[in-house]
Amino acid sequence: MKNAEKKAAAIMVQGTASNVGKSAIATALCRIFSRAGYRVAPFKSWNMALNSYSMPDGGEIGRAQGEQAEAAGIEPTVDMNPLLLKPGAPGQTQLFVRGHFYGNVGYTHHSQEAYLSFCLKVIRESFAKLRQEYEIIVLEGAGSPAEINLKEQDIANMKVAELASAPVLLVSDLSRGGAWAAALGTVMLLSETERRRVAGFVMNKFRGDDTFLPSALKVLEKQTSLPVLGVVPYLQEVNLAEEDGVFDNSDSLYGKQEAATTEQKGPERFDALADAVENALDMPALYKLLELPMGGRL
Repeated sequence: MKNAEKKAAAIMVQGTASNVGKSAIATALCRIFSRAGYRVAPFKSWNMALNSYSMPDGGEIGRAQGEQAEAAGIEPTVDMNPLLLKPGAPGQTQLFVRGHFYGNVGYTHHSQEAYLSFCLKVIRESFAKLRQEYEIIVLEGAGSPAEINLKEQDIANMKVAELASAPVLLVSDLSRGGAWAAALGTVMLLSETERRRVAGFVMNKFRGDDTFLPSALKVLEKQTSLPVLGVVPYLQEVNLAEEDGVFDNSDSLYGKQEAATTEQKGPERFDALADAVENALDMPALYKLLELPMGGRL
């Protein structure tokens, strides 16, 4: 799709906190849309992680975006994660721009304003390039869009959703206490403009008795006037790289097990995850958000 008049549709996965399963949902969507015959690419504007995905040319992007590209059946590019931050020496954070070391954060520009302006320019350019080459872009946020003390510096969530004109799926983790409050509180802390961009909730990692779910769903929908677009079950056997920040992922429900990934390669290894998420989500509603036919290109 090279026609400048025709740009990819976009949808964004954000979360109520780090490690709620944004990467897993985004990976599943990449696989789901790819299986439907669409050319799909992942995009995460800004990422902080100790580990990264190594590109053939030596560049580095977030590991989750490398896996999401694999799920979409495409080769990853540095534009899929244009800004990567990696902790370096004590008190230093390395900034990688489109896969390559650029400098230490705090020393690359003379002011915070200049630094953010530079980052947004990089994000816009990389996203525009992907949008000309693919039919659907699945964006992933970082942390939460409602960190009010960091709102001006947040170049991973709502600023990017606005840039992409992307509806937002807000993911909350039901395996943690307070998931419903986190979902409601996140929406309440957003500005009016940001709230209008939220298309609905995805309640993730559910296990246990579903008898009590309907009443909770109704309360959340009534309080926010937003739909719950799906309840995704706890998926113990899915092994993914969760790229939300710098933390030990060993206990994550979607924690990556290196042995499993070396044994199974190719986009088909994401089919079990994609099947579970596709069955759980209101897919007609998602295709309506994208303004694309649900039957795909096949």
